[in-house]
Formats: sequence, structure tokens, C-alpha cells
Amino acid sequence: MLKNPRAFKAGSCQILLLEAGACVEVTQLSHLLDKMLRANFHYDYCRKLGQLDIAEIMVVHDGVTKYLSACQRRGMRMGNIKPAVLQVELGWVEDFVAPLK
Repeated sequence: MLKNPRAFKAGSCQILLLEAGACVEVTQLSHLLDKMLRANFHYDYCRKLGQLDIAEIMVVHDGVTKYLSACQRRGMRMGNIKPAVLQVELGWVEDFVAPLK
């Protein structure tokens, strides 16, 4: 159920990285997430203008380890890494998906 990681459009939508079991209905969750985000006037306005696409959900595995490794590659020291709710920097999707062969 994981979309092709190259299909994600960085910068044009919100992407929720979700560590979950294999039985997650990603499409249904994505629509629910978008509905909840659209309760915010500013988000809804951006969606209506076409500045943002529907929020994407990407199921990841071993997310904590991948997050810590990605932060270290960005120059953070292990003791200074704190889990962040939102990341504004681009490139996080690639850190959680194995390269396609």
C-alpha cells in the first residue's frame, strides 16, 4: 500500500510519516487527515487556491532509527536530537524510504 516514493511531490503537500502495521488504509486515512487539516482556515484557503495538494500519508518502518540517522547526517549530535512534530526542511521522505533498484 506504500506509494512509489518517487511519486511524492515535495513542497506541494503535507506528508505524514506514519509507523503502522500493514493493514493501514492509507487512502482513507489521507482523506481523513485532509478533512481535519481543512478545519484550519489558512490550510483550507491554500487548498482552495491550489497551492497545496491533498495531504499524503507514507507508512514507514523503523522510523525512530531512520529519523535519528537522518538528523545525524544533517549535523546534529545524538544527545541533542529531540523528536519534532513538524519538519519544514525538504528531503525527509528520502530518509525514510530505501532507494529503488
